[in-house]
Amino acid sequence: MTEDSRVNEYSSANICERVLGIGDVNSNEPGSGARYNAGKPELAQIPINTWQERLSVPYWIEDVLVTLDNYQRLGNLATLAHLVDHVPLEAMIGACRVFSYGAKKYAQWNWTKGMPFSEVANSLLRHAASISSDEIVDEESGFNHEWHVACNVVMLSHYAVHYPEGADWLCMNDKS
Repeated sequence: MTEDSRVNEYSSANICERVLGIGDVNSNEPGSGARYNAGKPELAQIPINTWQERLSVPYWIEDVLVTLDNYQRLGNLATLAHLVDHVPLEAMIGACRVFSYGAKKYAQWNWTKGMPFSEVANSLLRHAASISSDEIVDEESGFNHEWHVACNVVMLSHYAVHYPEGADWLCMNDKS
């Protein structure tokens, strides 16, 4: 690493992005959906099939993980478009509450602008890991972790159709 690249890595813009998160609530540009995940572990750095073996979660979240694993192995966006089919009604209604919370935290419909798939996958896996650790309620929002998983599933399904350029997440068949 050169001196210039080290300086660039620690520039104020890069530090602010890591501290504040991604996106811009004031923009309507595709891909500008805001999310504050600074300091939270990036669980999507590990392939889904490794998580499947370790997480004890409700059946529908297991089905979501299987579908995400299929996406990671095959890279077929259509797989993600139908991800929402696994979410039960109660969790979908809960996801609406999480979206309402997000509208107050960020901006109304912020999530529909899109963001990198990896950001959503990280959140989904963090909430699934919390469920697996017998934590029912998210400390920050006060809502059930299953509702947050459902929210992330809705986002990934929506992005597969309306923001496919956000597909930055590892696909095992990607040779690049």
